[in-house]
Amino acid sequence: MHTHAADADVQAIACVAMASVADCAGSAGVDRALHLARVGATDALVAAVRAHVQHATVPKQALYALYTLAVPCLGPADITLPQQLHAAQIAQAVVAAMRTDITQQDLQAAAASAVEGITQRNTGGVGAAIAQQFLDAGAGEALMEALAASTAHGAARHTLIALAALVHHGGSAAHFLAAGVAEAIMAAVDRLCTRGGTFSADSECVWVLLAAMAIAALATKAPADSARFYAAGACDAVVRAVQLFKEYHHRRNDTSWLWHHPGLEALAALAAAAEAHSQDMALSLVEAGACEAATTFLNAVLLIPALSSSKALTTVLQAICALSADASAAARLNTAGAHKAVANAIPRCSNHSDAAQSARLALDRLAAGAADASSE
Repeated sequence: MHTHAADADVQAIACVAMASVADCAGSAGVDRALHLARVGATDALVAAVRAHVQHATVPKQALYALYTLAVPCLGPADITLPQQLHAAQIAQAVVAAMRTDITQQDLQAAAASAVEGITQRNTGGVGAAIAQQFLDAGAGEALMEALAASTAHGAARHTLIALAALVHHGGSAAHFLAAGVAEAIMAAVDRLCTRGGTFSADSECVWVLLAAMAIAALATKAPADSARFYAAGACDAVVRAVQLFKEYHHRRNDTSWLWHHPGLEALAALAAAAEAHSQDMALSLVEAGACEAATTFLNAVLLIPALSSSKALTTVLQAICALSADASAAARLNTAGAHKAVANAIPRCSNHSDAAQSARLALDRLAAGAADASSE
């Protein structure tokens, strides 16, 4: 790459080769990625982006290669990594590539994947420092612009996931919300995921909708400001995401939704924000069918072996607990059978303190709600 730096065709082929070398599973991929990084691959890829930023293929191939080189943190985080990335000016190169053509879906998907991979695969203070570099370079604004121009089969899902990574690690949720990210996310959902005013069960729409659950990161990091989401229509989207994702995997006899369910995580985050800060949001969740969706989900989780479902169990119990703080929600939960479902979940919570705490508080609130209803 150094010898033929001015030859775009050579650079494109080299980027593809580099990605192929690093893109394999397990420790072999980690070892190869680390070796490439040690011999200067990162600098070479950034140089390729800068030298050929207007080229049709070099930037996206280089950005994809950067993504594959984002090594999972299998041991202690490399505290020198932020300094290395800063010296290489990776963040600036990624944003510069995005700015060349905000409508080019492959390019935007590759750039967003690089942002997400480099940020998300490094934990703790390392991830936060890297996220801040991207934010300082203008990645947040570039991602929002790319989202507005995205398509369901193109960059939408990647862009939303990258936004979630920056919010999760960068602590910038309030800034993003003030900049209109809630409205931008929901506008993308409305444009890409609805057909005739209702949410589509098409697989691409399902994945875009789930990526939009970047809502969870925002609502968790800035709960006091998350009322903007319900105003933008997020409650309906979150509830539908819970339903569609479970249905999508059920049709395929796939239980992977138990390990990672962005819709459920977003529902729990919005319910917690509503409990603490916004009765209007709580009402919006109730009207969207959150109580029934959460109860149905809990009953589905209870049909799965305990070892496979602990994360989903904890999250859905946290959602029900937060929802039950509102009187109208408690009534709807009781009607949906949540009290019985939560009681049935108690034996599964013995080794999970967060789940047990949420279950006990939910039972108390639901019992109080039932008593209030019977006295009226």
